[in-house]
Amino acid sequence: MAKGYWLATGTINDPKGFMAYAAAAEPYLGKCGAKMFIRDAHTDVREGNPGHLTVLIEFPSIEAARAAYDAPEYQEMIGLRTPNSDACFSILEEGDKLRH
Repeated sequence: MAKGYWLATGTINDPKGFMAYAAAAEPYLGKCGAKMFIRDAHTDVREGNPGHLTVLIEFPSIEAARAAYDAPEYQEMIGLRTPNSDACFSILEEGDKLRH
């Protein structure tokens, strides 16, 4: 079964406020079977403007990644993140999706 991922890039506008989100999200993600792959607040951006924050979280499957995001518990946590950051958030499935 292919793994699922959350990929977030962006900018933290209020680090102290953002830490409330991080403190709530970390144990929640553990309950979801997720594994933190990358959490970097000083991304070496070479092209584009994705911001200085990059986070990549692995889930057992794409279904698990979607369910974790859609869960009411996580939806409440988004309210802790959004006033303190500007982010682009994607859910991806492992594998080469450009192959024909």
